[in-house]
Amino acid sequence: MSNKNRFNVQEAQNLQLGQRGWTYIGDTDSHSGVWVKIIFLTDTVFTTLTDANGSGTLTGVTFPAGREIVGNFTVIDLASGSIWALKG
Repeated sequence: MSNKNRFNVQEAQNLQLGQRGWTYIGDTDSHSGVWVKIIFLTDTVFTTLTDANGSGTLTGVTFPAGREIVGNFTVIDLASGSIWALKG
């Protein structure tokens, strides 16, 4: 069963605002959890970025500072850069 509609409108808006908290990641360690938005604080490259609902790969792509992406991220490993990951 898909989880893509597991939040009502208010809960979804709260997630976008970071109401469940956030994680700062600025190292090359492997981080596991559930995050719904990634905000790039500096130019960032991933070693691993796993989206439970996505397909394809975003590894090796440079994301510029100030950009954001949304998804259902479960594993984040940076090659370089720093991010805020909003918890889902």
